[in-house]
Amino acid sequence: MRHQAFDTYADNYDEHFTNSLIGQLQRKSVWQFLKPALYNVKCILEINCGTGHDAIYLANKGFKITATDASAGMIEVAKHKAEGYNNLSFIQSSFAGLTNVLTGSSYDLVFSNFGGLNCIDEKDLRKLSNDLHQLLNSNGKAALVIMGRKCLWEQFYFTLKGDIKKAFRRKSKTSIESSLTPTWFYSPNEIAQIFGSKFTVQRVTPVGLLVPPSYLETWFNNKKWLLKLLAVIERPILHLPFLANYADHYIIVLTKK
Repeated sequence: MRHQAFDTYADNYDEHFTNSLIGQLQRKSVWQFLKPALYNVKCILEINCGTGHDAIYLANKGFKITATDASAGMIEVAKHKAEGYNNLSFIQSSFAGLTNVLTGSSYDLVFSNFGGLNCIDEKDLRKLSNDLHQLLNSNGKAALVIMGRKCLWEQFYFTLKGDIKKAFRRKSKTSIESSLTPTWFYSPNEIAQIFGSKFTVQRVTPVGLLVPPSYLETWFNNKKWLLKLLAVIERPILHLPFLANYADHYIIVLTKK
């Protein structure tokens, strides 16, 4: 992963995504769907924590949080935002290094938000599955927010622009180059298969079905009422698991075997 690209992006990440209306609406959905997974949970490991927005939210709920990210820049911003919390710690670590830096630690829940796991290939995902299984307590859970393969908004938007290749780029079995890092896309069934030897799927829920991907924020700048309306309209159908792969993201909750 190009950690330096994320280091450079760290100072602008909250402005571009966290504080954007689309970012807020999608994160609100994630937090809502995360609630059932938090039952009987005390200690949480967040991976690819970015600038720490989710970690701070969970710390404010009283959980003990260890938050990790491969980017030193992201960790630096997160630490600055989270000064004064005694139940929250930030550690710089790649996915591959988790078991080394967290030796002797164990958690009730592992949380990954907004496509962090789309930054690694299938081989590394399988290794991560084994590592998370090792780091979780008995009956521990993993709640992973991932970009799927058939995002309807992406297909619609780029088809209208005449860019058919980009409209269906998520269907590629190889990585897609972006300005930050190579990106792979995974359907819920693929994640279930990759993690299947160590985890059982508990539930799958779409995130951002009618609310569009964040790169459309500028287009909606003068139509914020429409974004809010789309969020209201999509609420009743976000509980339908078969729609997960058609959303911008989905959350899959897995239980340790």
